[in-house]
Amino acid sequence: MRRHIPALDGVRGLAVISVFMLHYGGGAASSILPIRIIGDVIKSGWLGVSLFFVLSGFLISGILLDSFENHPNDSRSWWREFYLRRIRRIFPLYYFALALALGASLWLVHRASMGFAVLILYLQDFPPFFPVLREINALKIGHFWSLAVEEQFYIFWPFVLFSARRHLGSLCITLWILSLGYRIVASHFSAEWSFNFLPGRVGELCAGAYLAHALRADKPILKFAVPVLIISALVLVAIFFATNSFTWTPSITNTLGLAVASTLFASLIAVALSGGAVQHIFELSLLRWIGKISYGIYVYHLLLEPLFSYLAYHLVATTSGNSFLISRFFVALVGTLVVSTISFRYLETPARSIALRHVVVPS
Repeated sequence: MRRHIPALDGVRGLAVISVFMLHYGGGAASSILPIRIIGDVIKSGWLGVSLFFVLSGFLISGILLDSFENHPNDSRSWWREFYLRRIRRIFPLYYFALALALGASLWLVHRASMGFAVLILYLQDFPPFFPVLREINALKIGHFWSLAVEEQFYIFWPFVLFSARRHLGSLCITLWILSLGYRIVASHFSAEWSFNFLPGRVGELCAGAYLAHALRADKPILKFAVPVLIISALVLVAIFFATNSFTWTPSITNTLGLAVASTLFASLIAVALSGGAVQHIFELSLLRWIGKISYGIYVYHLLLEPLFSYLAYHLVATTSGNSFLISRFFVALVGTLVVSTISFRYLETPARSIALRHVVVPS
């Protein structure tokens, strides 16, 4: 558990492919069953964010648990190391993307929305701020809400984990239940408060954290992974068919459905660590490569959508119909992969190697 695991790059690749297909795949509706199934799978691509959350909770909690073990008598070392690593990993691309969005706004609409202040502070998952965020329309930043959820989680989770590490399993289960309860209550008032706000998504992060804890505690969790995976998948599909919708909007989907999805993806990660065919699939070179540049893919694929649509329009001379959608899909696919690869090579990788050990951190 203390080394890089190639299969998890593939898991991350699956998550970002799901999100990309949701936004560009079309979600085809047809009387032809195979096409309709493909369309329904595309519509369920919002689950890619849930997979990201579970995987993030697993990896971040694992890093922290290993740090506690490596620095048992030096509380300053583990949190200093953790936050500096997060800064190097997250901030450069994120604030570069904000700079692009701000520059596009100043160039195209000649003004900067107050929403940029919200984005700078990672508060874009708070529904009251959504109106000012919608004013930023030169480039698309709506999907950045999930980045705020993770960043807020990173702020408090290390200290919660450190304080309750002897009872981590119980803590994760409790928070998972409380998150489900929060979503049930919040869904009666606002789908945005239920689906986009940190308390509603902390259950998925804790599902990943529980898996990280269980593996390090030598609990026999892997032998239950396949049954849990199958049962969770069947229950989730049953919810989709019961609501006649593969989207997140039905209340039972964004309440119970998200809870089931968190167990589904935690078990999927466990299966990916267990060897066998599933692990080999996630270790495929193409899937791992997509996983390595997935942060860039997630950020750029919608951020640059106005540019992709503009280029697609000039290719087919229309903004409607299948010809435009197909053109936009391939323009976005190629454009996102190229930009994300360049970003990974020349922005993200150099930033991660910056030595921040001389940064002064208060005791």
